[in-house]
Amino acid sequence: MYFRGERIVKSIINEFYARMSKAKTVIISGCSAGGLATYYWIDYFRNILPQNVLVLGIPDSGIFIDMKSIDGSDLGK
Repeated sequence: MYFRGERIVKSIINEFYARMSKAKTVIISGCSAGGLATYYWIDYFRNILPQNVLVLGIPDSGIFIDMKSIDGSDLGK
């Protein structure tokens, strides 16, 4: 299987870069698998946007069985 998520996100960035670079705040958000993607993409956005733009990430509802909970216990057991 081949997914083109990175190409899709980068094409969206190219389309809206002028607007985002003039914004006061840019919020990166997603839920479920998109919540995980928020963690992956937030640093990328921070690096390409001007330093005066506040970049925030709001991952929502991402539950992944192979991840440990915040207290370190295994969620899948």
